[in-house]
Amino acid sequence: MARKLAAIVAADVAGYSRLMREDETGTMTAVSEMRDGLIAPSVMAHGGRIVKLMGDGTLVEFASAVEAMLSAVDIQTKLAERRSNGAETPPMLLRIGINVGDVLVVDNDVYGDGVNVAARLQEMAVPGGICFSQSVYLHVHNQLQLNFTPFGERLLKNISQPIQVWRWEPPGSTTSEIHVDRPGDPGEYRFKGQQILDPSVTNLLLELHMRSSRLAVSEAFDRLLTMIESGQGVDATDVYRTLGEELNGARLLLSGIMVERVDTHNQYLADGARHQALSDFFETLTDSNRTAYAMKLIPAIEQILKSQETTITKRRQFMSLIEQFMFNQYLPRARSILRFAFTLR
Repeated sequence: MARKLAAIVAADVAGYSRLMREDETGTMTAVSEMRDGLIAPSVMAHGGRIVKLMGDGTLVEFASAVEAMLSAVDIQTKLAERRSNGAETPPMLLRIGINVGDVLVVDNDVYGDGVNVAARLQEMAVPGGICFSQSVYLHVHNQLQLNFTPFGERLLKNISQPIQVWRWEPPGSTTSEIHVDRPGDPGEYRFKGQQILDPSVTNLLLELHMRSSRLAVSEAFDRLLTMIESGQGVDATDVYRTLGEELNGARLLLSGIMVERVDTHNQYLADGARHQALSDFFETLTDSNRTAYAMKLIPAIEQILKSQETTITKRRQFMSLIEQFMFNQYLPRARSILRFAFTLR
């Protein structure tokens, strides 16, 4: 066993399981040809070593971060050219992650956080792109005339400290076609949009949703109070329906914005569940909290509406109750499973 500093490149084929379902033989042939005809020559030309092959995945070691980046960019650029020329059937899309770190070498294999970080970065990369750590950026940003985009600090699964992440994509790929599968719908949805990479934009969109929701809740209160003052009975069903109608209207304001979702470990979801309209995302999130919402909030809302307090006091109590739910439960959950947003054209 020995330790050394190395640049580790992890790559795998995006949508590999789907490709295998559609054409097992063709996919295996395309992956093999890509490795033998493109990946292996590029790695060799840049002084790297293929450590191992794992199904659709490839793990590569370089002595230089600059050479690792050049090889990764070379591979992604040539794959993009082959796809645009229709030279690949089925078309291959790679996700690549790069990290510079200390690794443990055992029987020509490599282990340790240096490898694990590269693997997690690969999972974060968009198909056709590269994600890499700050340690790589420090080595390459003054050496290479390439456009790198900051991706912010990210918490990676099983990595104790957040990692500053950067990304590279082929020229012209900032606007892409996004495939969206919506469960229960028979058709496929495709959107063209520009990806917003700054997570602060997502926070602004969340704030927009919260502001529109507050207005919707206030409108719901007015409707319910009018029902009571006109002598109509108000029960849990009325409260539930009225709030739902107003909040659905607030969500429609965000129907033209796409978001990328991640799981609770800050990892990407499967392709079919990842991209979602922001309005649909909030609807799904509300549905997932529906039981707690109905059991805890609605009885308390009924009590407030039927109390003998003044209208001003009722409104304050009503809004306070909703605010507590939104900020203590709803908003933190939304932030934890949203990555960033797409604007649609």
